[in-house]
Amino acid sequence: MRFSPILVSLAVSTFVQSQSLQVGVPVTGGIATYYNQYGQRGRCGNIFSDNALIAAVATTRFSNSLCGQHLRVTNTATGKFVTVTIQDSCASCSANSLDLSDGAFNALANLAEQASGKIPSKTRRKLKI
Repeated sequence: MRFSPILVSLAVSTFVQSQSLQVGVPVTGGIATYYNQYGQRGRCGNIFSDNALIAAVATTRFSNSLCGQHLRVTNTATGKFVTVTIQDSCASCSANSLDLSDGAFNALANLAEQASGKIPSKTRRKLKI
């Protein structure tokens, strides 16, 4: 996997007790990275192209009940946002961090951000769509 740091402010609209994500409770701070799937199954058991709008949450927050849940990720510098589906866990992410697929990262990033690999962002968990 290829990782690139992206600055994020995670405002996840749900945070389950302990480390999980629950709807309605904001979580802020953290780093988002982007990654390639390389045809591998994510922790939720599915294979997606790198253009799919998916995300991996920190292993410490992951539970199978999050599979298929949606996060709205906003680039706070530009106001662009994208809705991603949780499909994997991220072992290298801190508790408030996540990985975005290339497709999700590129949907949010302008050319300068793509070159730097950094996007200031916030995330809010949505109800399952």
